[in-house]
Amino acid sequence: MYFTHFKGEAALRDLLGQLETYWDEFQALGSICVEANVRVHHPLTHDNFLVGEAARVDLLPADGRSALWLLSKDPIAWRSELRMPLLQQWLATRLGSPPSEIDVGFYFVNAGHYESHSFTDAEIEAAAGEVVQLVARGVS
Repeated sequence: MYFTHFKGEAALRDLLGQLETYWDEFQALGSICVEANVRVHHPLTHDNFLVGEAARVDLLPADGRSALWLLSKDPIAWRSELRMPLLQQWLATRLGSPPSEIDVGFYFVNAGHYESHSFTDAEIEAAAGEVVQLVARGVS
């Protein structure tokens, strides 16, 4: 049915393949999706906020952790991004959990795999401090 109404049959086959891989990888995580398309609004300073949208928040029942997932078409070097420890802090605050029980990461659509990490309290504090310094210098 979809193949007859979709203009690019080859593109549709690729998209369906990516969706199947996404589903298989999600199932392999053993996680439960508790929320999708999550709006983030995290105060950083009095007048500055981290805002955006996360693809998913999952519960990982095997170890009692939670995870926040972003999507990227291709793999990127995301662990050095300032937003990642701040997103971990935001989710921890939102769930009333210690940050050590939260993972943040990406699903890379073309590569078909997940990567996640849990930043330490020191890394989260350093990221928050860097934001304060950037704001003080007028960088936004």
